[in-house]
Amino acid sequence: MAMGHIFERFLKNISSWACTTKIYILLHRCLQDPAGNLATNMAKELKTKEHLIHSFQKKASDDSYDTKMYSDIITLYNTYLKFLFNFKARSNLLTAKMSEVSMGLKKASMNEILQCYESFDAMLTQIFSIFEHQNFCKRSRLFSNVIYLLFLDLLHIYKVFYVLVTEILERFGLMNVDHAKKCFVVY
Repeated sequence: MAMGHIFERFLKNISSWACTTKIYILLHRCLQDPAGNLATNMAKELKTKEHLIHSFQKKASDDSYDTKMYSDIITLYNTYLKFLFNFKARSNLLTAKMSEVSMGLKKASMNEILQCYESFDAMLTQIFSIFEHQNFCKRSRLFSNVIYLLFLDLLHIYKVFYVLVTEILERFGLMNVDHAKKCFVVY
């Protein structure tokens, strides 16, 4: 029900960069739920409504630098959130406790571990792309909040990535050549 109201408000205000950013922040905070229940449910719900999540639509007549930057940053943030909720809908690695992450990776196949790495790489690329615009983001409290949320995600992704690399190193001697080549890139 609440998700329906959020999307209704979002779709009515797609030409407002501030409204678009606020809704993305709200969705992002839900995806960061430390207990994991809300994050998992939200990720699955967002996955079904992915076609409704659009980026800020600037007016064709507005070619100012600020508008271009708003559009670029929100588009990057949109892409990041899609990577994040798609990963969280598939895996609980980013919502689980660190002790559970280790156990989950020990049970995972090498293909699943490599898919996790690819997802992390895509998310990290988007985060660093947004961080490149940090000076512009400092001008707006909303974008400063986005940077803060992304920084929290970055720390958490790196913690899980550390466990992932440790698991790869423990399995390295038992891998076939193809997996070993791919894992060498991860390392």
